[in-house]
Amino acid sequence: FDLQGYRPENVNVRINQNGLLKISGQHIDNSHGNNINREYYRQYQLPANVDPDKVRARMDQNQILTIELPQSLLARDPAR
Repeated sequence: FDLQGYRPENVNVRINQNGLLKISGQHIDNSHGNNINREYYRQYQLPANVDPDKVRARMDQNQILTIELPQSLLARDPAR
């Protein structure tokens, strides 16, 4: 996700008890005598084979948010 202009501390990534991944962010710019307020919000239903406890998110120096969605061990084991 390209979140240029958003600071990492103003971006939230959460998963609720129903497996819904929610990404939100807020950017406020008061420079140059103007008040600019931008908000970002997306939500996605996680597939059943994703382990929500192992989901990881990081934002790089270019303000690109990457979210890793590892599969659960049960989903990867074809013998079960």
